[in-house]
Amino acid sequence: MEEKISTIIGGRKLIVIVAGVSGVGKSTIGSLLAKKMGILFIEGDEFHSQENIDKMQSNTPLTDEDRLPWICRLRDVIYGVGLSGESAVLSCSALKEKYRKILVKRCGDYKMIWLYGDQSTIEKRVKKRDNHFMKVDMIKSQFNDIETPNNAICINISQSKGSIMQEILSKIEKHDSLH
Repeated sequence: MEEKISTIIGGRKLIVIVAGVSGVGKSTIGSLLAKKMGILFIEGDEFHSQENIDKMQSNTPLTDEDRLPWICRLRDVIYGVGLSGESAVLSCSALKEKYRKILVKRCGDYKMIWLYGDQSTIEKRVKKRDNHFMKVDMIKSQFNDIETPNNAICINISQSKGSIMQEILSKIEKHDSLH
């Protein structure tokens, strides 16, 4: 698989969006994927406003109005990456179709990776995290908001990180025209 990694992108710019609910492993898998592909990793959580972070820390679900400026910031970041001729992996919940449409509107070539798992597994993962603003009480609201994408590479997180990575890389390569 190692020598094929460079051929996945094939010299063109590519944005890979790793999406799913909080605790599904977007940051972990996204950063591993970026490292393996030799491209930039963008942590979507770093672009939340302090107001959004405060709301989530106080167990108040974000509304569409709260999320829209954040999604637009992420869209602008990945657009800038593309303009510079670079490729990147972005971690972002992108729970609803309208968010995903905004994200990729000016994106160019992209792949959407949808990580999913059952709610109890996700809740257990979130309980183990210390330094994150999303608390376990908020997970139900994210599951309520999920609109599973039709145009994504869907990966169940019940397997090891290595297996998840191998499946993602294989599917990116096989589904070159998928967006």
